Amino acid sequence: MPETSARTPPLDPALPPPAWAGRVPPWAWLLLFAAATWLLRLAGYAFTDVPGGLAVVWPASGLGLYALLVSRRRVWPVVLATVFVLGVAGSVRFGRPLAPAIVYNATHVVEALAAWWIVVRLGGRPTLRTLRGALVLMFAPAAAILAVSAVGHVLMTGGTSPFGAPRFWIFWAGSSLGILLVTTLLVEWSEPSSGVLGGAGPAGIVGAAAALAAAIAVLRVTGRVVDEVVLLPPLLWAAIQFGARGATVGIVAAALGMVGTSAGGWHEPFARAETGALALQLFLAFGSASILAVAAVDEERRAAEHRRVLLERAMDHNPDPAGIFAEDGTIVWVNRPAARQLGAPRSAVLGKPVWALAGVSREVWRERWLRIAAAGALVLEERLPGPDGRPVPYEVSSAIVAAGGRRLLVSVLRDLTDRRRAEESSRLAALGTLAAGVAHEVNNPLSYVVSNLAHVKERLAAFPDPHGTLRADVLDPLGDAEDGALRVRDIVRQLRAFARSDEEPGPVDPGRALRAALAMAHNEVRHRARLTTDLAETPPVVAGENRLTQVFVNLLVNAAQAIPEGNVERNEVRAALSVRGDEVVVEISDTGAGMDAATRARIFEPFFTTKSPGAGTGLGLAISHSIVTGLGGRIEVESAAGSGSLFRVVL
Repeated sequence: MPETSARTPPLDPALPPPAWAGRVPPWAWLLLFAAATWLLRLAGYAFTDVPGGLAVVWPASGLGLYALLVSRRRVWPVVLATVFVLGVAGSVRFGRPLAPAIVYNATHVVEALAAWWIVVRLGGRPTLRTLRGALVLMFAPAAAILAVSAVGHVLMTGGTSPFGAPRFWIFWAGSSLGILLVTTLLVEWSEPSSGVLGGAGPAGIVGAAAALAAAIAVLRVTGRVVDEVVLLPPLLWAAIQFGARGATVGIVAAALGMVGTSAGGWHEPFARAETGALALQLFLAFGSASILAVAAVDEERRAAEHRRVLLERAMDHNPDPAGIFAEDGTIVWVNRPAARQLGAPRSAVLGKPVWALAGVSREVWRERWLRIAAAGALVLEERLPGPDGRPVPYEVSSAIVAAGGRRLLVSVLRDLTDRRRAEESSRLAALGTLAAGVAHEVNNPLSYVVSNLAHVKERLAAFPDPHGTLRADVLDPLGDAEDGALRVRDIVRQLRAFARSDEEPGPVDPGRALRAALAMAHNEVRHRARLTTDLAETPPVVAGENRLTQVFVNLLVNAAQAIPEGNVERNEVRAALSVRGDEVVVEISDTGAGMDAATRARIFEPFFTTKSPGAGTGLGLAISHSIVTGLGGRIEVESAAGSGSLFRVVL
């Protein structure tokens, strides 16, 4: 396998051009670039003290770097040639000799290439919306320009002029400030809006910047003494209010106001005093860098807050309860499902100990924390109170994470009710297939056993038995055998009913099915309890009448068998039929022994029974549950030990 480089190749272009640039033909784009370069060179010359002097800010260098960032490398020769030719022509036109003009502008071309290389090398895709990206755009080009300027300085002076000369540093700072002001402005406004403009759009930002520049100009032109420090509060406000866009426009406006009203072409010349020029450059550089850094930090903060809000909203729409907890049990954050489970609004639970709301002790919480901390991450299945207070099976996924200098526990609860139902349905389907096979194999030989026992019993009963020995020794055992065979036949019928349905669902009167079940179960109930009914008129439901009757018979027989014989007047089995919204509800209750939580959790399992051996098969409720869920309904159970039971069939 050939080796692959771990280094990501530079982007080409490093920065996607503005959206509108794709609608401009290449020749028009080149003309626009040339015109902008010429205008910015004119602005740079306006910021010099004398013809051929040095500009405090050289904005054309910023445009040159931006052009390299948004252009593919195959068009760089055209871009650089345009910069060089226009630069030489402009320098000669404004009084610079040809040879120095060529050297100066060749230096600018090399500066642009060096600045592109170091920006892409250190930052990748240029941006002002991260602190790293802003620092790279602010300081990396300045370092590259310093190296190139030093070489150019040696070539131009032959090493006779020391690097401590102010004009060398004015030249370097002017090019660096051009990038700091112009490249950052163009890079930021080439990107889509980050959504941090507050209530104002681009027009509002530009308007505020124009007002700032005008105020500076008025104060300085009228001779007012203005300390540049007064610019910092409005610029900081722009950076915080409007993000990087506001910061870039603000510092350009401030620079225009300060430099334009200080240069020889506008007001009193300052560049003759080279130390004054350096002082102004120093203030512009550090002031602009500070404002851009503040804007980048604010952009990162806003982006982090935006991601947090998105994540919180996404987690709120996740049905699984989730929460973050401190080591001492303090609730740091929960989503809405978790807050509902805790029974309080999110604002009311944050900052409170988890044991005050979730019903766990400090000791249990500490034990759980240590257990998860030892494992790093842990997945457990637990029965916890659901939103309505009932125990619900949950899969609890927990992990310890480090954030903000402390360890936090992140837990997500997944309701396993549907999974358990699916597993139960799968088990019931498999059991149904098995039951169908068993019933088929048992039914045929069993019919021979039942019929032959009846035949033998009938023939032997015809023999004379004056002493009763025939009945005691033969007929009674045969009767017991016949009863056992009939019981096996009943089990086989239940298995066949459990395995499949022989009737197509259709409109069924649930009252008619319930009355039929009451008639069939009456004999079972009457020796144990009073049977009362409350049957309202209901619309039909889609079901099979025989299957629905079987459900009601099973529930009525179970209710009766939960009550011991002998106290009919003190006990009651009640059947009620009603309508609740668009649902039909059948309730069958008893005053029997009731069930504890462990029993309630297993009552729909096939072959699970609390009756004595031989008294029940454990299939009645499993069959009923299979029938009702197959019809799209549900069975609800309310019971407590010693307080009877209520089964509610909702269709």
